[in-house]
Amino acid sequence: IVVNPISSSFEKIRMYPDYLLHFKREEFDGIIAHQKEVLNDMSTFVDNGGTMLYIVDTMNKKETIDVVNSFIAEHPDFSLVEQRQIFPFEKEDASLYYAVMKMKDND
Repeated sequence: IVVNPISSSFEKIRMYPDYLLHFKREEFDGIIAHQKEVLNDMSTFVDNGGTMLYIVDTMNKKETIDVVNSFIAEHPDFSLVEQRQIFPFEKEDASLYYAVMKMKDND
């Protein structure tokens, strides 16, 4: 299962230097709540021993590591296999976070 919820898209700062001037900070908590909800909902479609990939185009720790750590803490049947924050100065020229999680095989 691939989970790619709406994010703050802080990646856009590179293209639009005034991005933060237009970003509605009061909506940020709602974005994070939505990410957690989508991750929880999609996890129900993962089979025993299956894999779920969480991807967001942001560098914000609250939307990346914190969301995944919260999910893992609430879902002991999942384990974190790999996670990585990619920054725009790396060869990929983009900011992106991904986390690979695996559901334990309960069979």
